[in-house]
Amino acid sequence: FTALTPKELQELLNRLYREGKLLLSEGKLYPADYGERLKEAVVEEIKKFHEEWPILEGVSKEAVRGKLKAPKELFEKVLNRLIEEGKLQEANGLLKLKGFEPKEEGRWKEAVERLKKEVDEGGFSPPSVKEAAKKVGLGEEEAYAVTSYLKNRKGYKRFGDFLLSPESYGKIVEILKKHFSQKEEL
Repeated sequence: FTALTPKELQELLNRLYREGKLLLSEGKLYPADYGERLKEAVVEEIKKFHEEWPILEGVSKEAVRGKLKAPKELFEKVLNRLIEEGKLQEANGLLKLKGFEPKEEGRWKEAVERLKKEVDEGGFSPPSVKEAAKKVGLGEEEAYAVTSYLKNRKGYKRFGDFLLSPESYGKIVEILKKHFSQKEEL
C-alpha cells in the first residue's frame, strides 16, 4: 500500500467519479450504490409510517430525511427518481407510497368512531380536540391524526382547535344563508 499525493488522490477520485463508482453530494463522496440503498430506505420508511399511521395522508419529507440522516441534495434526487418511477407520490409536502389511501384499520377504526361520536354529540358546541381526546382516552398526537382524517376524508370542518361534523356545519350554513337573505348584518 502506498501513500498518494494530493494530486494523485484528486485524479483517482475524478476517475472513480467518471466511472460511476462514486457519488458526489454537497461536497461529500458516497459509494455509488448509496443512492440505491437510500431509495430502498426511503420506501421502507414510508411503508413503516403507513403501517403505524394508516389514517394519515402521508409523512413529511423532512421527517423521512431526518430519520434517515440523508444529505438534502441527494435525498431530493432520490425522491424525484422514486416519483418518476411511480413508486411514490407527493402532495402538499407529504410523501406516500403510490396508490396509498388513508383508511381506518386496527386500533384506528375505534379511535375514529370514538372521537367522531364526541364531536357529533357536541353539535354546534363541540369540545376542543384536546378535550375530546381526554374523554375518549386518546393521546394528543393520536387525536390530531384522527382529526386530520375526519377533516380530509369524512367532510368534518376544523376551526382552530374545534371540529364540526358535516351535519352541524351544514346547519350553520343554512342558518346563516337564511339570516343574510333577510338582513345584511348579524
